[in-house]
Amino acid sequence: MRAGSLFPFGSWHPLDRYVAPARRNAALWLIPLAAILAAIVYLAWVCAQVLAVGLVSGFGTLMGAPFTDLTAPAGMLGFLLTFGGAFLGVALAVRILHGRAARTLLAPDWVPGWSPGVSEGQRPMGRDAWRTALAVACTHLPLVAISGFAGDLVANRSLLAWLLLLPFAVPAVLIQTLGEEVVFRGYLLQQLGARFRSPLAWMVLPAIGFGALHLANGAGAGMLSIWAFAFGLVAADLTARTGTLAAAWAFHAANNASVMLIAGDEQMPGLTLWTISGSAEAAASMTVGTLMVQIGLLALSWLAVRIALRV
Repeated sequence: MRAGSLFPFGSWHPLDRYVAPARRNAALWLIPLAAILAAIVYLAWVCAQVLAVGLVSGFGTLMGAPFTDLTAPAGMLGFLLTFGGAFLGVALAVRILHGRAARTLLAPDWVPGWSPGVSEGQRPMGRDAWRTALAVACTHLPLVAISGFAGDLVANRSLLAWLLLLPFAVPAVLIQTLGEEVVFRGYLLQQLGARFRSPLAWMVLPAIGFGALHLANGAGAGMLSIWAFAFGLVAADLTARTGTLAAAWAFHAANNASVMLIAGDEQMPGLTLWTISGSAEAAASMTVGTLMVQIGLLALSWLAVRIALRV
């Protein structure tokens, strides 16, 4: 059993159950092989996506918008859907290289329901997911309201147009966040946790990888990667406390939905209802003080989720 956590209260004991499926084949040399296989599948998925776009509306376009234009709804949807390849790649890797089912990346036993499942000791993932999303919403939406009162929100599209986009946008955000969570808090956390008891391995190393992923975000990427590293620590902590990927996935999805669907920056407004005035410049010139505020808000959301889940 794993004693300890980020604070004296609470427990990481459920982590033992979560990493159990990975112990069947936990050789470290399989991780780079899995990364190569997942990368091949991901690239094939993206190529297939681009090919489909080309056949439907002309190569390099998606429904009349540039495929990489994140200011257009179609371009943003296309970008988010590319992360489906990450999920498929990791799912195939664990099946071929580790001999286990892809569903074990989410939980050791499949108990998706809203009440305690038949598998003793596993939390119901559906209940954890909606409680997590609600807790994050309770911390993010007041900030959106404050931005509105301060006059920082700029209407990006009509409410009706936004509502018509939601049936496509919400699944896209879920796919994007599932792809990232399965890689970092699913596969990497489980494989490293099966070999090492120290959180420096199963918590910190995937968080470093998650932060490094965000270095590709252009201007201000350095500060963003530090925030992403902190996010990785928080998501790993929630995974260890609950023993499934549900809370981390919902935490990630709710956070991204807040900035990608409700009030986002001016660089990625393809699906948002509002944009935040001056956000592009603020991101490019983020100071350490602003970063600390953002990490503080992240910690507040994490505490709200812990209270909601009672972990």
